[in-house]
Amino acid sequence: MEKYRDAWAYLDPDATGFIEVADFSKLMFKIGPPLGWDNSYRNSQTKQAIFYKMISTNMRTYDNHRLLYFSDVLDNITLFYVIQREVKMAMEAQNIDVSSD
Repeated sequence: MEKYRDAWAYLDPDATGFIEVADFSKLMFKIGPPLGWDNSYRNSQTKQAIFYKMISTNMRTYDNHRLLYFSDVLDNITLFYVIQREVKMAMEAQNIDVSSD
């Protein structure tokens, strides 16, 4: 939680609770794993776009789709992480290969 809070504060120095949608990728790299992005996202705009599309489907945006709110983003990336972890554990229990490569 501290990494998320600190990364958000870096992008929201006035503590408005909002960041620009355009800064989402910066936030995810600043957070780093497990909730944020690792280096495999760095040179893959497609991977970044797919991730954002998955988590933002039910996420509110503000100011004509220009801004994201602190707790909305945290809720959605946390939910994604929990689902991802549960699916991986279920697959491992069934002896299904879950390697990322």
